[in-house]
Amino acid sequence: QRVTSLLTRIPLIKSLYGMIVDIMQLFGGEQRPFHKVVLVSLDGGGEAVGFLTREDFADLPGFERDRVAVYVPMSYQLGGFTMILPRSRVREIAMPAEAALRFCVTAGVARRDNAS
Repeated sequence: QRVTSLLTRIPLIKSLYGMIVDIMQLFGGEQRPFHKVVLVSLDGGGEAVGFLTREDFADLPGFERDRVAVYVPMSYQLGGFTMILPRSRVREIAMPAEAALRFCVTAGVARRDNAS
């Protein structure tokens, strides 16, 4: 409690600490919005790994029907972007969220050695 209180008083540390806490809650908290890992079909034939964050926009005006939101993390950064896409361009894959995040953040370089 004291350490947290101290960290939240230092301007730059406060921002970084807050980001880290938010990320940890996204993947380890009770509500896990990043539980569905998806591949997004991109123009030109490529694909991007992302996380399905919203399956409809019924509560928000102005969005077309049959759209979903996908968060795509950026490699080697604490950031990413949200894409609003037709459902037909998104395909769920059987990959744990933690493994998908590791894949995205390390640009596909990090591998987990399952042989041991």
